[in-house]
Amino acid sequence: MAENLEQLDQLIDDLRHAAATENWDRLSELHEAVQPNVARVMNAVATGAYSADVVRQRLEELRRVCDLGLQGAQAARAAAKTALDEMRQNRQAVSAYHKIAMNQLK
Repeated sequence: MAENLEQLDQLIDDLRHAAATENWDRLSELHEAVQPNVARVMNAVATGAYSADVVRQRLEELRRVCDLGLQGAQAARAAAKTALDEMRQNRQAVSAYHKIAMNQLK
């Protein structure tokens, strides 16, 4: 049963590392493992294998790490959107310049 809590601890560490290194693909993979891991730990709590306080602390830490990952992903998405908007504006400026240049050649 201790392996369930160790696996949850490892998952929390892996999530923290993926968020810190901005490895969004890895963060997404790990996120899929959260629910099954939590379910196993909660089943162990129900059988009395773990103290509810110990598990509560782990789950609070898991929530904090997930929140950090979400904030990081949202910031990265916003930065990507800004970069795409700038590219779109640059493309429009080049297109407008090209049209003006072509009209002057006529």
